[in-house]
Amino acid sequence: MCACAHAWNPQNADRVASSACKRRLANDDAAQLGCVIVNLQRTPLDDQCALRVWAKTDDVFTRLANRLGVSVDVDKRFSCLQADHVFALNGYDEHGMRLSSGGGLGGGLGGGLFTSATRLVLRLNPGDRVKVADPHASNFGVEFEVAEWDTEGNVQFTAKAKLAVRKRLGRWYIDAARRGALDFCPVVNVL
Repeated sequence: MCACAHAWNPQNADRVASSACKRRLANDDAAQLGCVIVNLQRTPLDDQCALRVWAKTDDVFTRLANRLGVSVDVDKRFSCLQADHVFALNGYDEHGMRLSSGGGLGGGLGGGLFTSATRLVLRLNPGDRVKVADPHASNFGVEFEVAEWDTEGNVQFTAKAKLAVRKRLGRWYIDAARRGALDFCPVVNVL
C-alpha cells in the first residue's frame, strides 16, 4: 500500500503511516515492512519508520518509475495546465461542493454522476483570491492569494493575513476536481 499525504489535508495519510509503524514495531515478523516516509521536513514518525528518505516525492517516484521500467506520460502529468489558469468544473456548486446526478448533494467518491447543469469557474491566475472549500481541511475558510504556478504545474498561494506563509496546491487536485472525483473542490474564488 502507498499513502501519500498532502499539505492541505494530511490527516488520513498520517493515520495510515502511524498504523504501519505501530504494526512493524509490535511484530518482529519480516513480512511487516512498516512505513517509508518521503519528505523534505521532519515528521513525528521519523524515528518509527522502516526507511526515511529526505527528498521530494515527485523526484522519488520518478526515479522509482525509471527503475521499474514504467514510462510516465509527461503530457498527462501536466494536463491541468492552461495558459490562462481558468478551469470550468462541472458538477460543483459555488461553495465547491460536488453535486450528484439528481441535483442533490453528492455522497462519497463512489457517489452519483455529476451533471453539467452546475459549473464552478475556478480562476487561479496570479493575484486571484481563493479560500479553502473543503470543510474537513484544518484550514477551512482561510483565504489565500494565488502567487504563481511552479514549473511542475502546482499552484502556489500566499496567506492573505500572513504574506510569508505559502501553501501549494498540487496539480492532481485540479485534475481530480475536473473529473468530479472529489466531494469538495479544494478551493473556490473569493469575490
